[in-house]
Amino acid sequence: MRTLTDIVLEQERLEKSFKYLMKIPDGRGGYRYIYKFPSTRMKRGKFGEFLRNFRGKPAEAFRHLFVNKTGQALDVVSFNLPIVEYDKESKKYVERNQSVSTGVDLVWGNKNRGLLHILRNHFVFKNDFNSVKECENELSASLLGLQDGTNRIVSKHFKPYNDKDAVDIERIGTWELVDSRGYKIVIDVEVQKDESGGRYYRHLVLTDYDNTRNKTDKENSSEVIEQRRPIMNKREY
Repeated sequence: MRTLTDIVLEQERLEKSFKYLMKIPDGRGGYRYIYKFPSTRMKRGKFGEFLRNFRGKPAEAFRHLFVNKTGQALDVVSFNLPIVEYDKESKKYVERNQSVSTGVDLVWGNKNRGLLHILRNHFVFKNDFNSVKECENELSASLLGLQDGTNRIVSKHFKPYNDKDAVDIERIGTWELVDSRGYKIVIDVEVQKDESGGRYYRHLVLTDYDNTRNKTDKENSSEVIEQRRPIMNKREY
């Protein structure tokens, strides 16, 4: 039998930027899904401190993360995405035909995902963005537009994969979204399991870039790359 100490240790082990996917009555004889944070939360995770004061403020979150070069801004925007659940029969994560309001986090990250990845790949090496400020503006416009409905998702695709990114954390796939502005936004989906096998989910912005041009048309010259590389180390822009 699990003791109170076991439960407390389990709560401390889980990164609290993850949320339960809960199924609750909708009041009409059916059910609906919601994401809900666990009751206790840690102050730091693998991306740094959890920042809770940037909901609905992706531009402000962008600036904070760029200045500090670390951190995870929780739920900067929320918009509907289909549920992805673990299917016991196929032993795979599958997309369900039901959407739920999904909070999306913004992280400084690393060269593979997050703002560092976006700026490195699409500002330093490619010219999707010609300044850090332009990247802030375009990313913020894309995310806020998806939240308030002024920016539509014109295509979406869930690309599943399995990748143990850290202890007990599984990267199960990415949502590849193309919006009505022509930008491609990729949302990373991670899962962490508790001791009883329950699954927690979180969604992170992996990347964002102009999807209307070919990659070869966007490549910066070596001279431009050397000019832009030092900007990544600055604390302001």
